Amino acid sequence: MAVRQLASLTLSDEERAELKALTTRRKTAQALALRARIVLTCAEAYSLGGMSDWRVP
Repeated sequence: MAVRQLASLTLSDEERAELKALTTRRKTAQALALRARIVLTCAEAYSLGGMSDWRVP
């Protein structure tokens, strides 16, 4: 079975600020806020090298 490589996840300062605003704004739908938190967490882990061991099944 072939192993797929994850695409790099890099966010600009604008994108990061927009996602952060979505997570803190009171009127944002909770599902959208959760997705924004997931993307921010993954981007941070990727930039720190923590995603290097992750593989897509």
